[in-house]
Amino acid sequence: MKKHIIFGILLTAIGCIGFLICLVSGNIIDQGHAYTKNWSISNKSLQNLTIRSDYNIDVNFKKTTSDQNYITLNGNLTPKQIEKLNDTVLSKGNLTIDMKHSNPTLNKINLQDFGIQDITIHLASDFQFDNVVIESDTGKIDVNNLTSKHLKVAVQSGFVEGYKNDIQDATVRTKSADVELLHWLGNVTIHNDEGTAIIKDSIGDFQIISQSGIVQSHRNIGEAILLKTDTGKIVSTEDDVTTLNINTKAGVAILEEVDGKLAATAGTGKIVLRNIRGDLTATTDDADIILDQQTVAGNITAISKSGLVKMTLSPLFKSAPITTQTSTGEVFTPKTFSARQGSPKINIKTDSGDIKIFSEE
Repeated sequence: MKKHIIFGILLTAIGCIGFLICLVSGNIIDQGHAYTKNWSISNKSLQNLTIRSDYNIDVNFKKTTSDQNYITLNGNLTPKQIEKLNDTVLSKGNLTIDMKHSNPTLNKINLQDFGIQDITIHLASDFQFDNVVIESDTGKIDVNNLTSKHLKVAVQSGFVEGYKNDIQDATVRTKSADVELLHWLGNVTIHNDEGTAIIKDSIGDFQIISQSGIVQSHRNIGEAILLKTDTGKIVSTEDDVTTLNINTKAGVAILEEVDGKLAATAGTGKIVLRNIRGDLTATTDDADIILDQQTVAGNITAISKSGLVKMTLSPLFKSAPITTQTSTGEVFTPKTFSARQGSPKINIKTDSGDIKIFSEE
């Protein structure tokens, strides 16, 4: 009996050694089979495009140099997946490109390495979608010159880039992917756990909600912008918006040269405001509020429980009514500020935080 046990252990050891040798040499790694697939489409034959993949994908929307619209797909997959793609056709205005893992368990233990699946959607300038959906674990999603009613992008990691798109409603969800949208027309919602999310030089209503990432909005025009993070950083510069809402639990928010009504809230951290041209309300628990205001615009309200409120105001604010209130903190205001009648009105309140107002004379 003991001999059988020893013999079994030896066979197991030999098998493990063989497995490791194959693994190191690359013989056991399935690199798939090369393939290429093309779909020709007309402006009316395809309204809804869906791309789903568990593999690393590179999706690129680009203008064609002719009036022809077509989709090209190439990479490496299993024979069964290639057969499935070859059988994929347009049906009632829908095209679904499905590259899900045939065996997710094998992929999780890294026995498949198929590289990047390249998907290019070539579209004429007058081509319009109703819906575009892209879902993948990882990948680079490059959306350019796309016109669609709806767009949904969901990636775990990688990069999402958009340039000169006209989309009524777009949603981007990521875990750790960076997102950069430029010259966008339409409403956008971005959710990410970490990474950087940026919208620049665009027109529409935007929401960027992040846990620990960097949230940026620059030179955008719209009715409403919401920038929110738990522990990350928020930056807004030169936005022209009816209402800008900023919310952070423990992060830093920096807002500069914003036109519009601003409401900023924070738990801990810091809110830095420079030249806000509109009514401004900043409310914090322990976060500091730092304001540098060189232009006279809307009313200013700053309320903090225990954080510092520090304001640097130009001499143009000499006639502005300033109201300060604190329970246990200290208050410093320049003697040159008479705080009688005028505008805008400035109201500052803390429980235990200090209030400091300076004039640049």
